[in-house]
Amino acid sequence: QRVEALQVLAWLRGPDVDSEWECRQIETSCDEQDTKFALSELKNPTIYKPVLIGIFLMLFQQLSGINAVMFYAENIFEQANFKNSSEGSVIVGIVQVVFTAVAALIMDKAGRKHLLAV
Repeated sequence: QRVEALQVLAWLRGPDVDSEWECRQIETSCDEQDTKFALSELKNPTIYKPVLIGIFLMLFQQLSGINAVMFYAENIFEQANFKNSSEGSVIVGIVQVVFTAVAALIMDKAGRKHLLAV
């Protein structure tokens, strides 16, 4: 793996950079890091805030019922007397894809760090 890492660093940084030194720096940094997780780390706001935000977003998604609406979209359109209920379902799916792409572009433009900062 080290040889492959050196090759990747040489390709990434170019021939003028000492990739051996950078590889040693990365190894030293990895050796110094404590990779064990303890529940006491959840007292740290930089840890518990993003975790809570993620949990609440997932909870909100489940409680809002959007999964049920998407699953039964065709039946909902049929009962609402749409002429072609499957076309309505396709349109809803397309709208979801478009706005997911828009959200991704906004995230890239605004910067993920700014959006994740609480």
